[in-house]
Amino acid sequence: MISIDDEVYLGRDSHNDIVLDDQFVSTVHARIYLRGEEYWLEDLGSRNRTYVNGELVITPQKLRQAAIISMGNAVVVFHTSPNSPVGKG
Repeated sequence: MISIDDEVYLGRDSHNDIVLDDQFVSTVHARIYLRGEEYWLEDLGSRNRTYVNGELVITPQKLRQAAIISMGNAVVVFHTSPNSPVGKG
């Protein structure tokens, strides 16, 4: 589990906060960030796109309390903690 205080980067490169060992994931594929009291997901121009709950992410998308994020063959489960200062996201 990873806590998101400001933002996290997801991708294949070892410098990302969440490293996904998948040839279909871009070097720096996407980011999740906190804006106000909401979590957002942004695709960073990846070649194989990013999906949230099966829907293509074209512009930054607000994440709800729980979401399934797909990139290449990788799947990341996003959820907020009941103790989160943001609440249910």
